[in-house]
Amino acid sequence: MSAALVVAAFAASASALLVSHVLMPKRVGRVHLGGHYTRLSLEHDGRCRTYGVYQPRSGATGEGLVVVLHGSRGSGAGIRRWTGNTFDRLADELGIAIAYPDGWKGHWNDCRKAGAYAAKALNVDDVGFIDRLVSALAPGGRVAVVGYSNGGYMGLRWAMQGARTPQGLVMAGVAHAEVAQTQVVD
Repeated sequence: MSAALVVAAFAASASALLVSHVLMPKRVGRVHLGGHYTRLSLEHDGRCRTYGVYQPRSGATGEGLVVVLHGSRGSGAGIRRWTGNTFDRLADELGIAIAYPDGWKGHWNDCRKAGAYAAKALNVDDVGFIDRLVSALAPGGRVAVVGYSNGGYMGLRWAMQGARTPQGLVMAGVAHAEVAQTQVVD
C-alpha cells in the first residue's frame, strides 16, 4: 500500500473522529479487535516514560507505524478509548502498528513558546522519546503522526525536529493562529 494512501486513510479517519465526537457524541459499543494491546515503559532522559502499542494479529512488519498523541491532561490509553479503538481497527486492516505514548504528567513539551505545565517547565525531551519509539517500532518503515490539541502541537514539533520526517501529520483540535506563532528552538 502506498504511503500516500495510508496517510490519506488516517487523515480521513482523524477528521471523521473529530466530527463524530464533537458534533455527534454517542456511546461506542464494545469493539472486537484481532490484535493485542500492550503497555510498556522505557527510561529516557532520566525519566520512566510509558506508552501503549497495538499490534495486529498478523503481526506488524515494521513497515508502518502511526503515533497517536493525546491532548493536555490525557494519556495514550485515554485517547485510544476516546477514539473508540478506530486506529486499532485500521491497524488490523493495514497490518501496521499503532503507538500511544504518554506525555510527561499528562502534557507534551510541544512547539508552542510557553505552557504552564511540567513538561514545558522542565524542558522534557519528548522529541527524543518519540524518536526512540519510532526507531524501535518502525525501523526504516513509514511513520504518520496524529495528534489532538497539545498532542497536535507535539506532532508538529516532532515533524520539525525529530530524527525522521513523518510521511503524514494530522493535527486536530489546534488553533491555527497558535501554529503560526510557534517557536522551535534547538
